[in-house]
Amino acid sequence: ELFAGKDVVIAIGGAGAVPYYSELKTVDMLGLNDKRIPEIGNLLGYMPGHRVIAPLWYLVEREVNLILWPNNYTHSKEVYRNWAKIAKWDDLYRYYLDLNKPIDGSTIDEVTLLGIPVDENLITMAWYLTPSDAIDRVIQEKRLFVLKLRRPD
Repeated sequence: ELFAGKDVVIAIGGAGAVPYYSELKTVDMLGLNDKRIPEIGNLLGYMPGHRVIAPLWYLVEREVNLILWPNNYTHSKEVYRNWAKIAKWDDLYRYYLDLNKPIDGSTIDEVTLLGIPVDENLITMAWYLTPSDAIDRVIQEKRLFVLKLRRPD
């Protein structure tokens, strides 16, 4: 709802009903409706429909603004606040993306995570990948939780 009507692209694993209800352009990271991902994807597992995941460089190429994977990266506000105090770079591996492979010759050394309210008590984490004026406005207007993680030296 926060991004409805805005030019925002999301990526999510097992997209299901999210693209329909959000009305946002969506990249299904498992490639179920993207012919290219099974060809270029990184091995994720052996369960049908969950064998590969879009590589990070492809999400950058597709100009994805928000990565909402894994789908269950939702916590209460209290859990989120406690986690944000101790969050570290290694927590980003929960996104199943290769953070060490350079993209266009550069490594990603800083990641911005957004805490997007689902309701009065729940927050969903999203990796803010490609900058967007529309998202920046929502961050300011709705005072979204913003957490920056930096690669350790």
